[in-house]
Formats: sequence, structure tokens, C-alpha cells
Amino acid sequence: MNNKKLAFVFLSYCFLLFSITVTMDGVAAERDLTGCFQNSLRVSTQMSYSGILYYQRITTDGEWKVKLKLDHSKAHGVRIEFVTPERIKGLVILRNQDALWIKRIEQNELERYYRETRIIPLRSFFQQGEWPELVDLELLKKNYSFTQEKAEVVAGRKTTQISVKNKVARHPRPRANFWIDNESGFLLKYKRFEHDGKLGEVFFFTEIKLGNDMPASRFSTEGLECDTKFNEEDQQPPKIDFKPATTEWLPRGFEKRHEKFFKGRHGVTSHTLFSDGLARFSIFQSKLSEKEMEESKAEQAKQKTNAPIVKRWPGGQEVFFRDVNGLRIGAVGDLPADSIMHTLAKLAVPNCEPSPKK
Repeated sequence: MNNKKLAFVFLSYCFLLFSITVTMDGVAAERDLTGCFQNSLRVSTQMSYSGILYYQRITTDGEWKVKLKLDHSKAHGVRIEFVTPERIKGLVILRNQDALWIKRIEQNELERYYRETRIIPLRSFFQQGEWPELVDLELLKKNYSFTQEKAEVVAGRKTTQISVKNKVARHPRPRANFWIDNESGFLLKYKRFEHDGKLGEVFFFTEIKLGNDMPASRFSTEGLECDTKFNEEDQQPPKIDFKPATTEWLPRGFEKRHEKFFKGRHGVTSHTLFSDGLARFSIFQSKLSEKEMEESKAEQAKQKTNAPIVKRWPGGQEVFFRDVNGLRIGAVGDLPADSIMHTLAKLAVPNCEPSPKK
């Protein structure tokens, strides 16, 4: 497995997701911040640049830091070179909530991981445009407020800082800060805080040169290949053999954004994504086999409770599981645990006949 190629794709996508820019004439007035933000989505794909970017992701498992040289141009799309570290070993790309995440993994675990995990070819995802946007603008304007904070100089350029916070303070949600170049409207610095107030992600340019030519596309996939092999059956649309549960209650501000089905280790799985504009919340569902139902009932009888089981995804994010009426239902998102568990408790779950024993 060529880990450098995988890391290349991850960081290309990660950076571009967060490259939301705002066009501003000098310093925008507070009353016009949402308009500037909306105009930024049009501007963000039209800027070419070359510079040095520092990126950091903070999880309960630790921190991951990298310094990159980025070039974004019409001729080459996005190109990335590692400045520090020069090489990255043992990186695995995971798909959680339709986003790309990273995990450090020992070399002797790589073969087992790829045997047990289905990884969808990255090239097909970029071509089909199936990745949802990180920020849903209309919901963001509805549920979050935009305020202007103290300006700073980033990469030698004067900026305006915009803070995005949930309008209802008593509901814990993520918040984000954007440092926007006053002259070009380019995003030079970004910070995201989790719903508990802890810093989750940050990037900023230490130096940058900006242009204005239109790039051919947002993604450069030239020369990138996926080493994982797939047979024809893996490529076919999955045959849906159950009716997913539906939500009867959602946390304030959240709306359903999309639902899709894919084939995974536990058979056909449905994924429903909800968003309030900045925070995201996902529900995964799959059909239990007869053996899994028997094991689940025995475990519940032993624990004398039907409370959700809590596991941790790579990066430390908590996932909550319930086995109900023949379905295994998992939920994960940018929300406190009580909100996630309340959503699971309020699901309307149809009866589902179990699959034959595995």
C-alpha cells in the first residue's frame, strides 16, 4: 500500500473542504457577514495559490501534525509536498460520516486491516461528487450567528476574523473561527472547536502567494490509484433487504441531508446524515443475523439493560449502538452523548426478519 499517495489524497480533500473564503472590501460590517460568507462559496474555487500550510488535528488519542507545501493552479489542480515530517508511515484512510479521517497503525496490522475492511476507491468518489459539503450554508445561516472578532496578521497579510457560533448557547454545538484576507477574500487561518469547547482542528498559512486564475477542478487525481482490489460484486449497487428505522425526534436545528446504502462487513448498511449547518450527526443501520440476534439478547439479559452500547472509533469518537427489532443501529456525531442517545431512543423501528445464521 502506497501510504504517501493515500495521505496525499486525504490532505488534499481535508484542505479543500475547509477552504471556504469570503470576499470582502476592506473590513466588512457585522450586518453583512452572512452575505460575505455566502459569496465566498462562489469565490473559493476560483483562487490559485502557492504556500506553506500548518495542519493539526486533535483527538482523544493524541495529536496529528503536518506542515505542507501547497500549490493550487489551473494546470495541475492541487499538489502537496510534505515539509515535516518528510515521510508518513502507517496511515490508514477511514470513512466516518462520509469524511476522511486518519489513524496511525502498526505495520504488522496493515494487512489484517485491509483484509477485514472494505475501502471504496477514492477516485470514483471524487468523480461522482458524492462527498457532502462540510458546511451547509442555508442551515448555517438559520442556526448560527456570525460575529466579527479582533483582526490579526496571518502570513504577512491583514485579515478579518469571523466567528461562527450556535444561536442558542444552551445547546452544545461546534464553533469555528475563520481568518479572511482583506484584499483577496482567501481563507488564511481556520480553527474548529468541538461541542465541549475543546480545540479539534486548526490550519494556517505561514506564507502564501495568491493568484486569480480559474483551476480546472477542485481535485487533482492524476496518477492516483487505489491499491485495494475489488471484484465486480463489490461494485454493484447493494440489494436492500430491510426497511430502516426513521427518526421521530432530532436535536434542535438538525435536518436530514441524505440517505444512502452501501455494502460493508455486516452486509447492506444504510447511512443517514443529518446537519444543522456546521455540526453533523449520522445513523447507521444494518440487518442482524439470527446468530447476532441471539448473542444480542443474551448480552442484554446479562447486563439487565437495553441501554446503548458505547464503542470508540479511531480518533476516539464515541459511537452508540442499539439492537432493536432485528436491526443494529449505530449513531455518531458532533453532539453530547445524551442528545445522541435520546435520538436513538425516539426512533420508529420496524420489525425486521433476521438474516440466516452466519
